Amino acid sequence: MEVEFIASGKKKKTKLNNEFLQVTFNDNGTFNVFQKENGFYYNNLGAFYDEGEGGHAWVNKPLPPFVSTDESKARVKLIENSGHSATVVIRQYLSLPSALKQRNSRNPDFTIVPVKLFVTVLKGSRRVDMRVEVVNKAESHRLRLLFPTGLKIKTHYGEGQFDVVERSNERPDTSDWVEQPMYDFPMHQFMAVSDGRNGAAIFTKGLKEYEVLPDTHNTIAITLLRSFNYVITPSSEENYSWMKGSQCLGKQEFELAFYPFKGSWSDGNVYPESMKYNLPVSAVISSKANGEMPSTFSFLKIEPENLIFSCFKSAESENLNEFVLRVYNPTEDGIAGKITFGKTPKQVSRTTLEEEVIENKNLANPNGSCENWCKKIKTYLIKY
Repeated sequence: MEVEFIASGKKKKTKLNNEFLQVTFNDNGTFNVFQKENGFYYNNLGAFYDEGEGGHAWVNKPLPPFVSTDESKARVKLIENSGHSATVVIRQYLSLPSALKQRNSRNPDFTIVPVKLFVTVLKGSRRVDMRVEVVNKAESHRLRLLFPTGLKIKTHYGEGQFDVVERSNERPDTSDWVEQPMYDFPMHQFMAVSDGRNGAAIFTKGLKEYEVLPDTHNTIAITLLRSFNYVITPSSEENYSWMKGSQCLGKQEFELAFYPFKGSWSDGNVYPESMKYNLPVSAVISSKANGEMPSTFSFLKIEPENLIFSCFKSAESENLNEFVLRVYNPTEDGIAGKITFGKTPKQVSRTTLEEEVIENKNLANPNGSCENWCKKIKTYLIKY
């Protein structure tokens, strides 16, 4: 049988195609994503942007020179191609001042920081996977990866504790403020933007800072690293700049993904897809067993996907047959969820977060529906 390879073409003319996406590459090392379902293009993704860092652990203070790969000539090479996956590597070289003092020098000492961006498309996947390798030789700078969305949006979304937080893109006039605001926001596993018809999310593994830039493209900026001089000034200055841990020197690797979707972030299953990205299925080798269980089995099944599984753990009580299940709905929509147990429990009760049983809230049907609710956390005590 003839195998249909994901990649076609050579070098910068390479195209990556699967059922949902087409990815093409530009001379400057950026790439374009065409979402086939919506017929929407996301162009010039994956540029590197670097700026000096004159701040400290809690405050970002950008300093020139500001370096971008927008005008660079990148090396693009296809390194893997099969019917299952294809990967293109993009090589860039950033010329950066070697240290903070060099940024104010008339004759600054520059160093070359090589970066590699690996772009992968998998068969049947709705996302573009990326891996970044940076050999960081420069001090006191912030390196970011940029994703122009081309969407007209007024807000953006970041995943937080048991929730997805909506934040405004508006930047008020703060010229008379004593302390200027920062527009870098936190996220756990993803951030997303949507105009109601088209949307784009960034999934990350361990990267926690993003910003939606105030430009015409509503560009998403993901911070890869921010290095700084370790100086603390509570009352008297304590200088630890001789300690280089905060400078993130040496080889650094980062993983993230670009996920285009249709509709709102909840319609596009952004939350469950980000969890699949961060928690992929693991294959485990076991010895032969003569059990009575079926070939496919789920100990616990939660429906629909936007009802998020938080934990299944031993209860804080001393009863070894009691466990706690916690789920939550981070969307604005009411969800009538369904929980199915592979092993039927003796009793299921609603509890508080402190695992105190709520009176008159015992669930008689152990494989039944949850109440219709939104933006709430639900905790259940499971007795076997």
